[in-house]
Amino acid sequence: MKLSFAEKTDVGRKRDHNEDCRLADGDLKLFIVADGMGGHEAGEVASRMAVDVMVNKIQNDRALIEAFIKERSVNRKRVLLDLMEESVQDACTILFNIARRRQLKNGLGTTMSALLFAGASGFMAHVGDSRIYLQRDVELHQISEDHSLLQEQ
Repeated sequence: MKLSFAEKTDVGRKRDHNEDCRLADGDLKLFIVADGMGGHEAGEVASRMAVDVMVNKIQNDRALIEAFIKERSVNRKRVLLDLMEESVQDACTILFNIARRRQLKNGLGTTMSALLFAGASGFMAHVGDSRIYLQRDVELHQISEDHSLLQEQ
């Protein structure tokens, strides 16, 4: 499978600084966008830490990806889905504990959307309202669902 990608982030219209962190790792075939929240410094710290936690976990368990590529079984697929979920949970736990310990980081948080390719399969992890889209020809299709009050209503 040929993979082409680009990455870009934008500060938007309301803020004077960008709290986003992104990763496009063509070798690992891992793509992440994290949009920090919590005000100056806290959002930047949260998004960077969340991306770092996920990248480290995926890199450390790269053998699981290779095993899936060699043998695409239901069990190996479940292992990769669990790996993606555990990566997000680990990041959430670390950020929650930091926010509790440090008053300066109160409200520390981030959205995170990640996509890992293993062979011709894609594995997604997602929390918050940063979105993942699939582009086919000229059409975009949203494949993630926002975790927001507006979406719930």
